[in-house]
Amino acid sequence: MPAVPSAPAPRTRPAVVVAVVALVLVVAGAAFALTRDDGPDAGSRLTAVCAALGGRVTGSGRAGGTCDVPRDRRTVDTVALRPDGTADPADRARRRAACRTAATAAVDRAVALARRRTVTSYASVAWVAPGLCRARTVRASGAVAVRLRQARLLALAREATADGRAEDAVADAERADAQGSTAETRAAVGAARAALRRTTPRAPDATQVVSPNEYLGLSCAAIGHAFRVAPGSDPAHDPDGDGRACEG
Repeated sequence: MPAVPSAPAPRTRPAVVVAVVALVLVVAGAAFALTRDDGPDAGSRLTAVCAALGGRVTGSGRAGGTCDVPRDRRTVDTVALRPDGTADPADRARRRAACRTAATAAVDRAVALARRRTVTSYASVAWVAPGLCRARTVRASGAVAVRLRQARLLALAREATADGRAEDAVADAERADAQGSTAETRAAVGAARAALRRTTPRAPDATQVVSPNEYLGLSCAAIGHAFRVAPGSDPAHDPDGDGRACEG
């Protein structure tokens, strides 16, 4: 019996292959998108985190976004956030360093202000959770309070020196140095004492021999202190001629 020829195998059309491959790629892409932080809800998470910080989103994309958070009435911090709302580590470190610098500058401003008036508290900033630099009012205490008191006393010492009140200048400078001796306070004490020496008349040396002509016509009461003269040269002030005048 003659052999029956077998039917040829059906050929796969190229269009079908392409369609199947495309379908596989679409399904894989959707699954990958659902597992990424930039999925459909990534933007909402970033917005929610920004709102919790008290700010507003100013830019967002597949790599994350930025959130403007007010520090005080005049300053705004721009916080970089990842798509899942967590802080960018590099941005966080940069902002924290800037916050420390701002706090140091606040102390310097308070010290400068203390030279003109008494300061018990001053405006500053502080780093707080979850990673923001916030404005705050700091009550002067500890080392800062010492610097503020010294600044005020040194200012008073300079004013007293300028006004010719050398004794007051010495007192204020010494009080500043007693708060905690520094190169600045020691220099102020030295300058105040030098000004006092310039303004204080130097009393004659008790052993100094002077010409009696300087005192002729003056009583011992008017002279007010003992002095030396050449023996026998001033009988009006040295009756016994021993060279010591106005002892009585």
